[in-house]
Amino acid sequence: LRSFTLEAPYIDEGFQIRNYDFGGDAIVNSMGNIRLTPDLSSRQGWLWSTTTLPNDYWKVEFDFKIGGKGGYLYGDGMGFFVTKDRATAGPVFGNKDYFNGLGVFFDTYPNGKHDFSVPFIMGMIGDGKTAYDNAHDGDANRKGMCEAYFRNLKDSSKAQVTYLKGQFLNVQIQLQPHDKWINCFTISGVTLPEDSYLGFSALTGDISDNHDLISVRAETLR
Repeated sequence: LRSFTLEAPYIDEGFQIRNYDFGGDAIVNSMGNIRLTPDLSSRQGWLWSTTTLPNDYWKVEFDFKIGGKGGYLYGDGMGFFVTKDRATAGPVFGNKDYFNGLGVFFDTYPNGKHDFSVPFIMGMIGDGKTAYDNAHDGDANRKGMCEAYFRNLKDSSKAQVTYLKGQFLNVQIQLQPHDKWINCFTISGVTLPEDSYLGFSALTGDISDNHDLISVRAETLR
């Protein structure tokens, strides 16, 4: 799926990112990353594909890096989305609430008390009518999760999301060193809306982090 490939220097001759739009506080560093948010408070940024993913089979792998100067308090996190709507900023890690499709959240700040620690990765299937449970870090919507300490690592981390319509959706993470995929969670029997777009977004509040997207690769499974 070449139209979803994203790598440095990102910008074409027309100073655009081919097949993607970006906005909010997102900044393109042609030598290294797309910074969805800087390590500053009250920022949000996004990057969205302008074409839709295949309806039946796809795999998306992306490199990212999240971190900043905060030692004890930092946030809020980054979202990976495959949804019917695109490029609308909002409170769900920089994307709109009540989304229709998939959200995978790389959460670095606990809004509630849990029996797991941050950072963690959580999945939600939105129906377009249900709000994200922000007060409890998505507990009411959770379809799968895992703890994964991806923040403030020396090198970037990798995530891989694989979808087979009606069968499963799987999320894997690769931390340092980059030699082993760790299974995060699988959602069985999921069917996402047809003609959905691929998006990434991030959000900071009173506390903050750099949220960087470094590269994206996508393929069909068959």
